[in-house]
Amino acid sequence: MMMFKSFFTLACLAATALAQSAFINLPVEYDSFSPGENFTAQITRPDTLTGSDEVAIAIALQSCAGYTGGCASFDVTQRLGTVLYQGPFAPAFQPVGFYEPYQNFTVQVPTSFSTGQASLSLSHFSLVGAGPYPSLEAAMRKIPDADWTRFLAYARRVRVAGIGLPGYKGRMDNRTLLALVLRAGSCHVFPSLVSVEMTVSCLADFVLFAFLTGCLCTAPSVTGRIRQILLSHPTHGAFSLPILLDVNALRVAPVRKLVLAGKSYLLVCAVHRMGGLEQIEIKEGVYPHVWLKALGRAEKLRDIRFVADPRRLVDTCRILVGPAVLRNLERLDVSGYPPSLLRLFRNLSAPSLHSLTIRFLYGKDRNFWDNYRACLGALPASFRSTLRTLEIHSRFPDGTNTPAPAPFVDVFAALLRLSALENLTVNVCFPLVLSNKDACTVATAFPRLQVLACSWPLPPDEEDKDALSVAFLVHFLSKCPRLREFAIPRLVYRSSSPSGGDADTPLRDAPARGFKRLTFQYDVAL
Repeated sequence: MMMFKSFFTLACLAATALAQSAFINLPVEYDSFSPGENFTAQITRPDTLTGSDEVAIAIALQSCAGYTGGCASFDVTQRLGTVLYQGPFAPAFQPVGFYEPYQNFTVQVPTSFSTGQASLSLSHFSLVGAGPYPSLEAAMRKIPDADWTRFLAYARRVRVAGIGLPGYKGRMDNRTLLALVLRAGSCHVFPSLVSVEMTVSCLADFVLFAFLTGCLCTAPSVTGRIRQILLSHPTHGAFSLPILLDVNALRVAPVRKLVLAGKSYLLVCAVHRMGGLEQIEIKEGVYPHVWLKALGRAEKLRDIRFVADPRRLVDTCRILVGPAVLRNLERLDVSGYPPSLLRLFRNLSAPSLHSLTIRFLYGKDRNFWDNYRACLGALPASFRSTLRTLEIHSRFPDGTNTPAPAPFVDVFAALLRLSALENLTVNVCFPLVLSNKDACTVATAFPRLQVLACSWPLPPDEEDKDALSVAFLVHFLSKCPRLREFAIPRLVYRSSSPSGGDADTPLRDAPARGFKRLTFQYDVAL
């Protein structure tokens, strides 16, 4: 269907699904024209392996005024209406534009044409095959208004096909999207929508996003730009994207959760103004600092997650970063190389943050360890009293030489100032040694600790001689009486320990009464 805002509406276009079919590519459904106005009818015939000879086409316009059921109540093949063009048809590939053979025809709306809905039809006659046999086709395609209304009123979550896919795979056809935009007009689209998940590949996806969230400006002065984006595939620099947005609609948009992939930075100008946004997840190659700086304006935003592909992530440390202030942010999940994250944390202000996940990526940096420690040391001072959950993940690409084991406290010394921590997860790809002395330091620094989950490659036995012992585990539990879960790569039982050591230390005497889970690799040192 199509909706037009001027004098009459193209409610349907003739089309078929046969291999040799020709169809009307332009105008789209719900386009609008005035009596006496010229417009371009772009007729496309998909390229096929079966040979055919074009004979002729007829383009006709039929008013739907006077029909009780509108354009859906009559057969366009039996009632064409006013013929705007009849004659030869010679579709051809063009250097730019649509990827199928097509031909443009300039036709005129009759000056006495009735206002309201109308049907634009195509009758196509060709000779097909080696025989050949004649092919005459004409049909009508329509979208029931009732289905459209229900969809607008009750849709709550939209997942656009193609999330996580490269390029244009799975994306909505631009011509169909333009028809939907024109059909919706100035009505508030998707008033119940609370979640959108989509991949952003081009400017057309920006239009789709704004349309789905009800923030697309449909003023007559903007509709032409929308049409150009969807049908001409312009470059990003040719448009100022904010002019396509309805600022007032952004402030009251009901969307609370967004999951975006691809060129998500195209949507920054729209997302940061969404008044109801609470959660956002950005996938693939992203610039976290760009988003964090912009999202400070989203007053209700509580949860931000960046999921980066290490093969595609661009090192953002070369880009200057200004202050990023997110006063109400509670959860942050961020990925990047240590230099990038170092700059990010130095400029981040999140006084309400209580959950932080850091995913370090290894980029063959000679100063990896220095930047690693410096990044943890750059965590904002406010985290000392607010941060309750901290997860640290590190990975090296396959084939990278594993560094020598390092003492746990030496690597994570900067964390010892986070006295409010209740949950600490350390999942790294390099070997560490958590000795009895280090465990004592950790227990003293985190008296509120409830979960300590550690995972790293086990170092050789001779380099892990100081690993945490069974006896000291009980001492650790006495320092952290709230501890419920403890996972450690290796726990050593030393049979040669003096009296009162491992042999005489049953775990059932541990003072942590709420303790429920202990995970470790058991080793015996004779």
